[in-house]
Amino acid sequence: MDEAEAGDVPEPPAPPRPTRRQESRRTAHRRDRLLSALNISMAGALLLALPFALQAGSVFFLPLAAGLTFGLMLVPVQVRLERVLPATLAATVSLSVLLGFVAILSYIIVMPALTWLNNLPVNLPNVRRNIAPILDMFDTVDQAAARIQEGLGVEKSMNAPPPGSIGAPTSVVDAVTGAAPSALIQTFFALLILVFFLASYSRLRQVLIDSANTVSGAKTAEQVLTDVATDTGRYVGTITIINVLLGIVVALIFWWLEIETPWMWGGLAGLLNFVPYVGPVVFFFLAGLGGMAVEPNWIAGMVPALAYLVVNLVEAYIVTPAILGRRFLINPLLIMIALSFWGWVWGAMGALLSVPLLIIARSFIRRVGGPNVFGFLLDQTTLMRENLNFTGSVPAPMPAPAPGEQEKSGENQAEEKSRDQVA
Repeated sequence: MDEAEAGDVPEPPAPPRPTRRQESRRTAHRRDRLLSALNISMAGALLLALPFALQAGSVFFLPLAAGLTFGLMLVPVQVRLERVLPATLAATVSLSVLLGFVAILSYIIVMPALTWLNNLPVNLPNVRRNIAPILDMFDTVDQAAARIQEGLGVEKSMNAPPPGSIGAPTSVVDAVTGAAPSALIQTFFALLILVFFLASYSRLRQVLIDSANTVSGAKTAEQVLTDVATDTGRYVGTITIINVLLGIVVALIFWWLEIETPWMWGGLAGLLNFVPYVGPVVFFFLAGLGGMAVEPNWIAGMVPALAYLVVNLVEAYIVTPAILGRRFLINPLLIMIALSFWGWVWGAMGALLSVPLLIIARSFIRRVGGPNVFGFLLDQTTLMRENLNFTGSVPAPMPAPAPGEQEKSGENQAEEKSRDQVA
């Protein structure tokens, strides 16, 4: 009886065969996924090779990037000057303003710094006396490492440089004279790029807008150029004003603490603050060294550095976020990645350009859009931001169902979902 009843149970119906339209959609989806995977592979290979290419060709790429970046910073000034002056003359005036600012900053920092460096050998015994406990600790660690090295039988010759190798410069003069010709050529190249970029910015902007084949493309090109120039100029201008005020405050504090050459310390604090995180740390140690060079004990010597630390914390966590607002706030992780990347590729100049380059890239991606890599990896979609639903067009929003049709619409959606899963 049980076997008969079990035999009477009907078999489940066979799933319906997919239609030709469904098969074409699946084929198109698999093709798009394959193309997206190929794009990700090529983009990954390009990203791995790009830093080495930029580093190897730094003689060309560094002044090019510096000239274009500083040019974008000065675009708002250039646009205003072109209302009353010719483009070439306006570019010359913009460059003169930039060079004047650099000359004033150099005069404030370089000349007193040379005097401070000349007096540093006289003050080094005082510095050594103040940091004697730290030096003794390092000496103890060094002696312990030497004993371990002798116990392991490691020869000292293994640490010596191989024969025929080129050693580091033996003095600051050698380092400066060795790098001066290349630095001067790159600086001159960057200034030429800056002037020509500013003088031809209006024409280049119009050419890029006219090169679009559609009205929407032309509008997007205009918005991208406007956003990149405006965001870069506004961010760098605001940061410059903040750093100048920071330098003035630091100079006044150091003057009140009777530190020699207070305006040098203020200018150096403002200049190093252009490099996020790393610059303030460097100035903190320099201020500690300067304080210990003239104070009788290390506690009094650390007072200038601690005073700068308080000012920097107020500027970094209260003043700058309040002035810049949400539009220009950047994720600190992105800043550290950009700082590490460009500092590794181009050194100190790359670290100085890291945040402006990050602002340019963010403004461009925010206006144009970027690939949806995580959606491709997690949601089985393509690299496009929009979920095209296999149809090639964005689905239109469905109207809200009437109160009496809510249950019916829910049942219909469940049936359609089960059919799609079977298909």
